[in-house]
Amino acid sequence: MSWQRCGRWKPPAKRACMKLDLSLEQLLDLQGLGQLCPQLTGLAVNMNKLSSLEGLAGCQQLQQLSAKDNALTELPTLASHPQLRSLLLDSNHMKQLNVAGSSSSSSSSSSSSSSSSSSSRSLSCGIRSPGPEQHSLQELSLAANQLTSLLISCRDTSRHHPQQQSSTLQLSSWLVCLQVLRLPGNQLRDLAGLQGCSSLRQLDVSRNKLTCLLGLAGCNLLQRLDASGNCLSSFPASLQLPLLQQLDLRYSSKIIHSRALVRDSRSISCQAAT
Repeated sequence: MSWQRCGRWKPPAKRACMKLDLSLEQLLDLQGLGQLCPQLTGLAVNMNKLSSLEGLAGCQQLQQLSAKDNALTELPTLASHPQLRSLLLDSNHMKQLNVAGSSSSSSSSSSSSSSSSSSSRSLSCGIRSPGPEQHSLQELSLAANQLTSLLISCRDTSRHHPQQQSSTLQLSSWLVCLQVLRLPGNQLRDLAGLQGCSSLRQLDVSRNKLTCLLGLAGCNLLQRLDASGNCLSSFPASLQLPLLQQLDLRYSSKIIHSRALVRDSRSISCQAAT
């Protein structure tokens, strides 16, 4: 069903709607929504049948987007949503962090911005290389998907590259302002891809298949880390996280003893079930 045909949906006056909840409407697509509601700042489309979030390109003021319990298999591009701060995509069908992009808009500007290394990385994978303000997402939740890796796979689907080209990026090179990342209930075996997430403050990787916590180098602002319910074989000897305040290792099947650390009067709780 298209969102325009929702039985309880009455189109608002154009440019008047700021927040919209279209959850539980059996929606198949969002085509046209961006044109009708360009001033949207908050949108919830939870528990529908969406396989894509195309149709929101006109919502450049969007700050919060929740699309939990749908059929999404890849992340939406963020170039059309420079104000987006919170993206909640729990309980979808993602196995990898795939991002479909187009270089049609970026190819014309590549000559003037080629001096930036971050621009080169973005252009190579088909994503327009915006300034930090266009990659200002602060909260990303991908709980209860089927993720096996945290590396970003970018696909170029533009007309300039009829044969799809792909490249791999660190999460930190795309979401440079990310502060909260929730990944519980996936299939992760390592944290490769999180290196350099210098703004990250909260990380939830509980209920995965992690055997170690390597991969957090450069996450110097991290304060809360939930790694409970994994397969950690030993207590992490050196996390090199100077601001870490809370570390949850409960229900890690191979850690035998509970331990606690106190560093600079900050209590780091490290609990493990036997």
